[in-house]
Formats: sequence, C-alpha cells, structure tokens
Amino acid sequence: MSELRVVSGDITQLRADVIVNAANERLLGGGGVDGAIHAAAGPELLEACRALPEVRPGVRCPTGQARITPAFRLPARFVVHTVGPVWHGGTQGEGFLLASCYRAALALARLHGARSVAFPAISTGIFGFPRYLAARIAAYECATALLPVAIPEGAGAFEQILLVAFSEADATQLRSAVAERTRPAARREDRLTEPLPAARTSLGRPDIDRVYTPIQFAWLQQGVLPLEMEDRWFVFYEAPWLYLHRSWTGHCFFQARFEESATGARLAEALVNRDPEQYPEADLAAAARYLLGLLDGWAHR
Repeated sequence: MSELRVVSGDITQLRADVIVNAANERLLGGGGVDGAIHAAAGPELLEACRALPEVRPGVRCPTGQARITPAFRLPARFVVHTVGPVWHGGTQGEGFLLASCYRAALALARLHGARSVAFPAISTGIFGFPRYLAARIAAYECATALLPVAIPEGAGAFEQILLVAFSEADATQLRSAVAERTRPAARREDRLTEPLPAARTSLGRPDIDRVYTPIQFAWLQQGVLPLEMEDRWFVFYEAPWLYLHRSWTGHCFFQARFEESATGARLAEALVNRDPEQYPEADLAAAARYLLGLLDGWAHR
C-alpha cells in the first residue's frame, strides 16, 4: 500500500531510492540541504552535476524543472535536483513553479524505477516561500502521484513518499497538510444532512459545461469533510452524484451528476436548491457559476 508520510531528520541518512535536492540553477552546490547533500555524497556528485549540459549560460536546471544524477556515497540510489522559486509575494507564478518542482522530480523518479522518494521542504528556507502554502502544495502533488489514476500505463506505483522536515515549523505545517490529503473519502454518515428539498430545479446545460480529468475527478470523489468551524461545506460522492451540503445546517444546496469515461468525467446534470430560506440565490446562471467555482477548486482544475 502506498504511503505519504512526514518525518523529521537528516535527509542524507535516508535509504530511499531517490532523495530530492533543493538546488540552485547552476547545480554546483550551495548552502542548506543542497550543501549537506553534496557533502554527504562526496565530490563525485559535483562532477556529475558539472557534466549536465547548461540550457543557457550558468543554468543547468531552470526553476521548476529537475535533473537526476547518481547518489554516490549517499544511502539513496539517485539524487533528483530541482530548483524551487524565490518568493516574491505570490505574484510571479511561484505556486505553479513550486508544484512543477514536485511533479518534475516525481516524474524523473518514476522514470528511473524508484519506489521510494524523499523530499525536503523546497523553497521554505532562504527562498522565503511561506511554509503553510508550500506544505499544501507539497502534500497535494505527492498525494496526487499516489492516486491509481495518476500512474502511467506500464509504470509502477510509488510505495512511499517522505516529506522530510528539517525544522519543527516545517514539520507542523507538513503534518497538517498531509493529514488533509490522506484522510478517507467523506461519506454520507459522517455528518447529519438534509436531502435536497422538493423546491429544486436543474441548471441549464450550457451553464454547467465542464469535463474533469481522471485525476481531478478522483479528488472530487474524495469529497470535503469540515474539520474546523470556518469550513463551510460537507461534500460526499455516491456514484453518480456528488452532494454538496452546508456544514453548519446540513442543507443540501447542490447535487451534481457525473458521467465517467476513460478520459475523465463530464458534469452531466446539476440540481440547485430553490428554497429561498435555505439558498436565496435567485439567478440560476449565478448559481451555476458558484457551483462550477466550488467544483473547480476542489478538483484543482
């Protein structure tokens, strides 16, 4: 069974197939985890990095991409080097680039037959990426890689992905994010709910035109389980319907029916609550936009 887990300690001591290095674009070593990995691997790692071609002067690995080398004196088999973004306030695509680091590293690890991968907390050190946000990106990308629908045809599944925290601050954020991503799917019996009332109507087909990929639909099927007072939704899936309830009242605002295929799932029908005391929105087009916004967010579309 595949496992996503947070551990604290020294990533250079882990016996994973792949350890991931939070590198810089030159791939010539540096401070922090980069320096520690180079020191533990020995000078052969630097020589292997020097042998990697530059894509432009001084850049062997652009931000958001990854490169792979042997691990030499490390207990691991390979080191995947990835370059995380410097935080500029979130206005320069930093979240997309950090997610790309995890995806690129996992793709290289899978290509080389790895069954276990260990990541440091990429970009949360001197690059200044907020720990809370970085932890949620890391947990989402790693949990997604463990989904059965995310495994390419003919490839093997990862047995274990470790998120290695150097500081207790990183560990706290990572544990919270991983717990959110690895919880069981929400079920009807998890909360008291009310059915969609008789006062209901269908949303127009053009207004709910949406198709989700297999990975996106897999996250929709997980539903939403409210854990804190500010969590407003309780959502569960019973094929072929997704039920959207307010967490505080149990009122059902929407039901969404999906038609699955090999290429994903199409939103085929959506019903909306028309009881004004429960859901006062009178504009059906606005209700459809609201529903799609919710679904797209939960699916990470």
